[in-house]
Amino acid sequence: AGRSEEARLLLESREFEGEADAGRHIRLAFLAPYPQLAWDALQAAVQKNPRDPDVRSFRGQLLERAGAAELARVEYVAALVAAPDDVVRRDQLAQFYLRQGNPGLALQTWRDGLSDAAPDFLWLRVLFWERLLGSDDPRLPAPPVGVWTSLIQALRAMPADQFWNDAGIEDPVLRRRAAQRPEVELLRALEHVRTGQLTEAMELFSTLSDEARALQPTAVAAIRAVLRWRMLELEPDFGFLPPPATGTVEHTLMTQLRTWPADGLADDTRRVLAGPDMATALMLAAGWPQAALVMPRSELREDDTPPEWLPFGVTVALQQVEGSEVALAYLKTLPPSPSLRLLAAEITWGDNPEQARPQLRSLSKLDGDVGFRASWLLAMAAMNEGKVAEAVHVIESHPQLRESMTGRELLARAALALGMEERAEEIYAELGASSLDAGLWLAREAFVAGDWQQARELTLDLIDRFPAQVELRRNLDRIDEAEAAAEVAP
Repeated sequence: AGRSEEARLLLESREFEGEADAGRHIRLAFLAPYPQLAWDALQAAVQKNPRDPDVRSFRGQLLERAGAAELARVEYVAALVAAPDDVVRRDQLAQFYLRQGNPGLALQTWRDGLSDAAPDFLWLRVLFWERLLGSDDPRLPAPPVGVWTSLIQALRAMPADQFWNDAGIEDPVLRRRAAQRPEVELLRALEHVRTGQLTEAMELFSTLSDEARALQPTAVAAIRAVLRWRMLELEPDFGFLPPPATGTVEHTLMTQLRTWPADGLADDTRRVLAGPDMATALMLAAGWPQAALVMPRSELREDDTPPEWLPFGVTVALQQVEGSEVALAYLKTLPPSPSLRLLAAEITWGDNPEQARPQLRSLSKLDGDVGFRASWLLAMAAMNEGKVAEAVHVIESHPQLRESMTGRELLARAALALGMEERAEEIYAELGASSLDAGLWLAREAFVAGDWQQARELTLDLIDRFPAQVELRRNLDRIDEAEAAAEVAP
């Protein structure tokens, strides 16, 4: 501690010219005794050199730890933009997306960095996640010649409906070495689940290396716990899953597993995990659509009563991996329900809005979430098409939408489009800063009126409520600039 303090005092005792001073501030940030001092040092560093990838990367780490995920994302992206060929920056951004529950964005980030000179580990990341998520890209370049070339080629040649096949690697020495790769460890364990070898799968999941578990810790922990329950009738301790990242939305099954066995599983969930759809359910909960589709799956009958998230999730996975036509065909085999009818309408809407519109109109008459969303979709479509009066009619026809913040925001936008500014202002005043639309409007009105204090207070309140809206911080800068200009004006 004493040496760190001496080093910090030494760094503070002198400055360097221009961009060279950014490095001094970075080192001060590393030596800072608490986060605010580190952040202040990085603020100074980014002013000296806003394109320094180390500065942006460190800022991203601090913001992520503070729970400001969107601001952290901006910094990680800026670090990669500043050093586009830096594989470490690319991997850092992708790993951030994984922690935030966006494996698809992580995969695309890794894939964008592939070339015939890219390191082996980047190729293995891409091929591993393609096997879980689908969306493989046939336009990938030839892999590099290196230690893992044969493994990369084997993964590329492996059928999409398998996770792993030892026979794909002829060299027994390479096969043993490949088995130590974390990606291969997890793929081998998943292949045992797929083939119904649950005892062997449980053993493999129980002995995964730290690196393999780190590929997606929550999913691995959930699969391991359910396998232990299935094979040994051992219910896991409360809190066995790693905590989710701040602001992420988890799958319903993961949410239930977090309280298991303290609050118990829902009966329909317990039946799924005890039956043939266990693996499919776990893959859906992990966010792995391709993996879900290659797992064993039962055909639902009229008298089956699975939790609705199961057929819903399979449909969404089919749409993501195999396309809308296959997803709609699958939906036709299921017992109908309002939420599945809504899902069918939304999928149809993407290809043929006019064909989906009658379905949405019928569903908009229902109460609850289904009617709410169907009405919202119709209202948004009418607004986008310039049919403002029709949008207002749709909103007013559904009491839940009409009284909700979402509905009232749409009514205010409609009022502005119809030239009814007083009506819009009345709605926004009622909503206040709890609504992003209303807060922006009120802050803008205060800005135009030159009420800098009110504009600033409203904007700061919005930043607290909506930290992901980076534009709000730019608005704060504009307020400061406008106030400063007004003070010096003659």
